[in-house]
Amino acid sequence: MSSRSLLYWTRFPLKVPAALKRRLGLIVDFLKYRKNFNTYRNIVDGNHRTGGRVLFVAGRGMNVGWAQMWTYLSLSFALRNIEPCVLILSRQWVMRLYFNLVGARIFRLEVVLENDARPFCSEELEECRTVKQWKALHYMNMPVGQMALSTYCRYHATGFIEPSNESFRVFAAEWIQDICRAYEAAAKLYRTHKIDRAVFTETFIEEYGGFYYAALASGIDVIKTSGTVRDNAIVVQRRSAQNERLHHAALTDPAWQIVKQLIDYDQIKSEVDRNFSDRYGGKWLRSQRNHKNTKIVSREEGRALLGLTGERKSVVVFSHILYDAMFHYGDELFQDYATWLIETVKVAIENPGVDWFIKLHPSNLWRGEFQSMLGGKYEEEKIIARHIGALPAHVHLVYADTPINPFGWYQIADYGISVRGTAGLEMACFGKPVITAGTGRYEGKGFTIDPRSVDEYRSILLALPALNPLTPAQTELAVRYAHGLFNMKPFTLASLEPRLKFGKRQVRESDDITYVPHPHSEATPLPSELLRFADYIEDKNQIDLLTEA
Repeated sequence: MSSRSLLYWTRFPLKVPAALKRRLGLIVDFLKYRKNFNTYRNIVDGNHRTGGRVLFVAGRGMNVGWAQMWTYLSLSFALRNIEPCVLILSRQWVMRLYFNLVGARIFRLEVVLENDARPFCSEELEECRTVKQWKALHYMNMPVGQMALSTYCRYHATGFIEPSNESFRVFAAEWIQDICRAYEAAAKLYRTHKIDRAVFTETFIEEYGGFYYAALASGIDVIKTSGTVRDNAIVVQRRSAQNERLHHAALTDPAWQIVKQLIDYDQIKSEVDRNFSDRYGGKWLRSQRNHKNTKIVSREEGRALLGLTGERKSVVVFSHILYDAMFHYGDELFQDYATWLIETVKVAIENPGVDWFIKLHPSNLWRGEFQSMLGGKYEEEKIIARHIGALPAHVHLVYADTPINPFGWYQIADYGISVRGTAGLEMACFGKPVITAGTGRYEGKGFTIDPRSVDEYRSILLALPALNPLTPAQTELAVRYAHGLFNMKPFTLASLEPRLKFGKRQVRESDDITYVPHPHSEATPLPSELLRFADYIEDKNQIDLLTEA
């Protein structure tokens, strides 16, 4: 059946059950992808696959969008005669369709994990009574305790960990055993099938962490691909024991040195300004969902809307999604994101010398957990009510559906606070002091205030508004760092066109975008970005795949 025929039948929702309609939509998107991808058949069929094997670790829950992008990137591996393999669940028929296009060897996750090994000591788990003790648990080179805690918080959409809770203890103990078993299974898979390269996007929760850390320990060339707010760009970075928990939206030291040495600062500033305009002006489908129905306001307009008068200073606390990506990147001053938020609000209450705005993360607007697990009430709002109660007049909750665009908040506020959120970097680009409460992103680069202890953090917040604006030199460092992250690190897949998934009218979830490759031109072996990626594959000393170098 052609994609046109399928399109005809999916126009009648009353006659087609929702599940069948969704399945037909997935097939329509696949057929559109395959039509153009088949123009690359000479690359797929012409290589001899003598250059080793690469495993794409899709696991149990990877989005179809990643199957499309990874299939496209497989062309670069094919050009270097590297055989593609993929790890998926048996039921993931859609993933199988895409990877069959490149003749990938399929490994079924449930089969790979079939073993009775219980490698972690149960007695050691019984001794854990505090979050600190759980976080200290390691298996081989793997921070298995932190991974289990992160998995627990993600599964339960909670930012708080209560180690005395029996359900938590059972969940964490079981996942630790599962992650360790995945580690052993992965090591065997790599060894048995001579896998010498692996591509990941998720590396910390569930069994993904086991496969990731086993790859690092096995000396495999590990490449992590991560999404960006741009619809057709990803971040590509090599991982090793030296940078295994670096945030994907952070610059390595070599990349930072390149950015600092760029000569034309006026051009850098112009490109960062354009990125802000694109990001907050609605150019990209993926970024639109974070600031839907918002307005960019000037400092004067914003302060008037908020009732701020005179020269009184204001500070914005940029809350994280409290249960997402916990312990993935660097270290935190506080036990977890939720504890950080509560303790920060407590300090805010003690300091009426400035107006405090606790800004809830905008992705609350579209994340599925908000309705399915949190009952339509913000996690931040719940824990503030439970642990603090009513807020005084100088402390304000800013909900995710605020009509003020994030870009406007950077103009309004005089200070920003974040553990490691992107908003902290962006605010520093406007000369505003930002206090961090964790490592792994942009701290220590000369444009943020980075307390080394909880006491120092409290002291700085209690002293506000004593902090002066950033100097021009500090602001330039922030702008340069932003240029590196927002303009140089995103690797544009120029020949992979992003479209709304069949049946979607807007992007809400990550998988609402589908991709279609441009037809292959015989003028070059591959599109230019795939040639660059093929060169990157071969140069194992290259960590970051920068757009400009």
